[in-house]
Amino acid sequence: MKPLMILMIPVMLGCGSRGPLPTTPTPPGDGGIDGPLVPSDGPPLDSPRPDAWVDPHRPPLPVTARCTSGWCMIPAGSFTMGSPPWEMCRNWSDTMETQHKVSLTHSYEIAATEVTQGQFGALMGYNPSSFTSCGQDCPVEHVRWHDAAAYCNALSAKNGLPPCYSCKASGSDVACTASQSIYGCAGYRLPTEAEWEFAYRAGTTSAYHSGDNNSCTGKDPKADAIGWYDLNAWQTIHPVAQKVPNAWGLYDMAGNTLEWTHDSCHKDLGSGAAVDPEPAATSNGRVLKGGSWLSFVRQLRGAYRTCGLAHTHSYLTGFRCVRTTQ
Repeated sequence: MKPLMILMIPVMLGCGSRGPLPTTPTPPGDGGIDGPLVPSDGPPLDSPRPDAWVDPHRPPLPVTARCTSGWCMIPAGSFTMGSPPWEMCRNWSDTMETQHKVSLTHSYEIAATEVTQGQFGALMGYNPSSFTSCGQDCPVEHVRWHDAAAYCNALSAKNGLPPCYSCKASGSDVACTASQSIYGCAGYRLPTEAEWEFAYRAGTTSAYHSGDNNSCTGKDPKADAIGWYDLNAWQTIHPVAQKVPNAWGLYDMAGNTLEWTHDSCHKDLGSGAAVDPEPAATSNGRVLKGGSWLSFVRQLRGAYRTCGLAHTHSYLTGFRCVRTTQ
């Protein structure tokens, strides 16, 4: 039996004919390297959001999505990362989501979808997924951070680009580390947490890129429109690109699978302005974003973040790649 990293409730059904899946008692997205990262559901549900509040770092919205052949161009720019204290489902004192200005000085391309089982298998020669009966168009899952980094290297090699990670061994035993400042690498890599959240928001400042949430653990129509989560996913992953994309053409940034980012885990990113942030590796923890098919709707918010150990894997975790373009 493969070890699990994070999970929430007993799962009785899988995709297709798959039988019961193994479980642990830890909620998905709420467990990290030092235990639960979100201690409560945050302020009262009727906590007001000031109507006059406007993100001063919000970039202009594009007229059309700039996506070609499965990749979307993201412009350099600045935004406010994290969530305001009044955002529904955010803990009032939660330092995990402290707001701060972030400036990204490099434009980059990001995959329009999570890496699929078909893409991963074709490039790596194996498929680590638990939900194999779901099909080649379903996101690959049960991948460790190291597996995701190795895939990025393989994609770089396929396209004649330099690797961004130094990897040892191969297959499911591969172990990778960043070999250079990640923004300066010309090959494919995992997005930094700031790049991931900037891409998710696509110029918006609401809890979801589809608008503000109206629930923390129940059904939410704005979440239904953009992602698969515990109350609409029927306890399984789904093929990519079945929900509405964000304004920059990206699918499944909320739900389906949690996504590995490049960054090491830090519980408090601080309130100071940051330029091209790349938190130093102080542990084996790596940041996960986006929520999964088993997450509560509050975990689909753009600011939501959690951590997992780089060498662990789960049927909740997948990834997508990026590449610096300028």
